[in-house]
Amino acid sequence: MAQTGKAFAAVDLGASGGKVFVGSFAGGGFELREVHRFDNGGVPTWAVEADGTVTEKIYWDVLNLFNQVVLGLRKAADATEVPIESIGIDTWGADAGLLNEYGELLSPVYCYRDHRLDDVRDELSNVLSPRELFDITGLPSQPFYLLNQLFWLKCNRPDLLAMTRCVVPIGSLLQYHLCGSTAAEQTWMAVQELTMAGTADYDDRLLEAAGVDRSILPEVVAPGTVVGLLRPDLAEATGLGPCKIVATKMHDTASAFTAAPVADRRKGLIISSGTWSLVGRILDEPLLSDAVFEGRLANEGVRGDVRLLRNVMGTWPVQQLREAWMRQDGREISWDAIAELAQAAPVLATLVDVDDQAIYNPPDMEAAIRAQIARTGQAQPSGRGELLRAVYEGLALKVREVNAFLQEATGDRHEVIHVVGGGARNGLLNQFIADATGLPVKAGPYEATCIGNILVQAVAAGQFPDTQTARAAVDAALPTVTVEPEDSTCWAAAADALSGWHG
Repeated sequence: MAQTGKAFAAVDLGASGGKVFVGSFAGGGFELREVHRFDNGGVPTWAVEADGTVTEKIYWDVLNLFNQVVLGLRKAADATEVPIESIGIDTWGADAGLLNEYGELLSPVYCYRDHRLDDVRDELSNVLSPRELFDITGLPSQPFYLLNQLFWLKCNRPDLLAMTRCVVPIGSLLQYHLCGSTAAEQTWMAVQELTMAGTADYDDRLLEAAGVDRSILPEVVAPGTVVGLLRPDLAEATGLGPCKIVATKMHDTASAFTAAPVADRRKGLIISSGTWSLVGRILDEPLLSDAVFEGRLANEGVRGDVRLLRNVMGTWPVQQLREAWMRQDGREISWDAIAELAQAAPVLATLVDVDDQAIYNPPDMEAAIRAQIARTGQAQPSGRGELLRAVYEGLALKVREVNAFLQEATGDRHEVIHVVGGGARNGLLNQFIADATGLPVKAGPYEATCIGNILVQAVAAGQFPDTQTARAAVDAALPTVTVEPEDSTCWAAAADALSGWHG
């Protein structure tokens, strides 16, 4: 039986928004309360170089993020009579700040969608091929990995690297402002192409390629490590007192997968659904086979807790379409209205490859999608509903594709799909996924990332022996919604057509 009398604050920062939750366990049950939510996003700006060249830059507003975190912690203190034992932070799996010898940021923190990284993989391949990188790290080549970002600095801003005392991951940067620790947590560092597969150990070949000295990289700690106490001024300002700062599973995908109610690892596919859709399953050891490499699958994490998955473009295109249409219309478009438009459109009338690099971060998302449709010789959608449905169905088809790759690579057959995170609320998308794969979808928990964050803190506090035991209390309190597949016959032909575009 779990002990009582402790609560935990989870700070969850995503690419489109942040939130602060308080979670507590009592009498074998679990209570989760949202206390603060705020917007986030890369801030486009312009830089004028000495020669007059003007380039667009996309940065994170780190100071605003920190202020929002402090505001959320103040609300957390007011939201519970039970003392908050600790605070944990999780974030998206990219981007870092550079601190100088005075502990100051040397430059704004770049957003991973900044276009400086568009060609960096091609340049790095002259030093290490994609297959060499995979054999060392267990990861496919992605432009946003920290290896690529450091390599870009080596080639374009060596002055910044020369002044850097410490490279600090985005979550650790906020942690640093809370307690002074720059330590990085291993689930975050294990997805940066700087460590050996299945470990959090830096690899000298990778560091040499990136042009960085080991001394400027952060210490890597295991999830559940107490890295410090809340600064005295913040302890007083928030009303939390000197509570602990715990390095939870700082990579949001790792936290979300921890909260997924999977009964059998070999039979359960997991999707952490949001701006990105992380589609995968949990293994004990990294898998470095040809099938994994050819399927562009990633081995994220360390031995005993490896997430074999693929980063699939999630609802980002729909978010961008919605924002553009709201600017055009001069009014907000609800997510319910988005779902109704897509629901009313014809089934599989248009196919969209959501992982097309052309829709990664275009200036005009609708134009980019329509350009892809034109390139593939399809008829253009006649309205917003058809365009939305094409994107949602394209995402479901991508899940079908990744599921097939995973089953081939592991030799296992999945029997159920667990969709967790904010996207689990999207009943229409869940139905498309069920239909496309022919598998039942269990949706929930919706706040999986915060829950996984809290589970690690609860184990660190001694309330539970492990996260699986802690999750049983969550599963009882937050039941899932099951979506059964309906008609899957037409999806097979659509999947064949979509795969034919890639040869």
